[in-house]
Amino acid sequence: MYDVSVIILCYNRLDYTKKCYASLLNNCPVNTEVIFVDNLSTDGTREWLSSVKGGNVKVILNDKNHYPAGGNRIGLKNASMAKAYLLCDNDGFFDSDLWYKMGMMFLNDFPDVGIVGMRKSRWQVPGPEGIKLYNGVEYKETERVASFSLLRPEVAVRISMRLRGRWIGHVIAKIAKMQGYKSVRLENGYIIDQSDEDFDNPEYREQYEKLWTEKKRLKEFFRRIDILKDEK
Repeated sequence: MYDVSVIILCYNRLDYTKKCYASLLNNCPVNTEVIFVDNLSTDGTREWLSSVKGGNVKVILNDKNHYPAGGNRIGLKNASMAKAYLLCDNDGFFDSDLWYKMGMMFLNDFPDVGIVGMRKSRWQVPGPEGIKLYNGVEYKETERVASFSLLRPEVAVRISMRLRGRWIGHVIAKIAKMQGYKSVRLENGYIIDQSDEDFDNPEYREQYEKLWTEKKRLKEFFRRIDILKDEK
């Protein structure tokens, strides 16, 4: 069983896909499955994907554009058994492994949470409404999650059978709710959206520095947890 199975949905933007994959390899458990689902790209993506498949990397080349909902459904149907499943667009960029550590902390510590969503950009300023704090992590319950979401296995199975339409945010949260699970969104922002129009906006530099300082504090928190586990 894999620690996590990551479904990366692709439609062109090969440069993003390469950066997404490289950053994931540097910031995920060793025992990770990667599934690329391509929605009929025309920019060389399919040829590149064919060059990286093998081992724990699966590549699915669709014969038509199934859009985000259909592509993610296909990816989940082809995934191996794992402790959790991450849905990820190819414009995602992983600059630390906190997405996994924090996401699994919520799935393990909150049995009623079925989906842990990540903010799509570390530049976004979280609103104060409904914010809660757990082990230093800001989060809120939500009826809509972003395209970067960590799923409990039971929820992933149901989503693979019921996900329809084009988009996924409110739909997967609704499917989880029908199973009796909540969806939460981490407000600290730990998966970067490479296509975010504010990514290089200097007006957000101060907010970025604040979040980066918070990230370093959380990394130290999880490092200490790992040390305690090793000592047991």
